[in-house]
Amino acid sequence: MELDKRIAEFHAMYVTKYIDNLKCPLEEKLELMDAVAATVLECEKKQKSNSEIS
Repeated sequence: MELDKRIAEFHAMYVTKYIDNLKCPLEEKLELMDAVAATVLECEKKQKSNSEIS
């Protein structure tokens, strides 16, 4: 589980840095970050729902 957590942290840092380096307005970057966060939460809900069914 520790490796999963470390990989997730690295991925989050990578995505954050990638978005930060985009040449677009800050507001657009924030919208992208919100979209990423919403996608992650939705995926977590689906995984939790699937694991409860199994």
